[in-house]
Amino acid sequence: MRLRELVTRIEPTSRNKRRLIWEPVNGIHLERLQAFEFYPSETSGGNHFHLRLTEYFFVVTGCMTVLVLKDIRTGEREVFRDLGQGFRIVVPPYIAHANCFAPGTVLVAGCTTAYDPDDNDSYIYRLLDEKGQEILDTA
Repeated sequence: MRLRELVTRIEPTSRNKRRLIWEPVNGIHLERLQAFEFYPSETSGGNHFHLRLTEYFFVVTGCMTVLVLKDIRTGEREVFRDLGQGFRIVVPPYIAHANCFAPGTVLVAGCTTAYDPDDNDSYIYRLLDEKGQEILDTA
């Protein structure tokens, strides 16, 4: 799998003088949809992977300042910076991911499985430290 193909900038599917419409996910069944607004923080997020679920992220406003993806099976790793409005990120199983956001960023996230507190399918895999600096020696 080429990790670069998981991150794409999409254009609005419709626009007029009143609004823009993006369709970051179309034709995909999602069990969960969340919206996040990020506060000022020096803390990174993510630092995990999943075995069964796929996550979809869409930057509505603001900026994902750092995104690190790593295929834990092959070792392929990509770092992305300054992903602004309109970027869609697809994170399939076995892709570890970590990120940081600019304050005020709004992100929509979807998931192919519903939340289950008894089986969250999330496994720690540190790619960024607490300050958002890359950890390069992850096995």
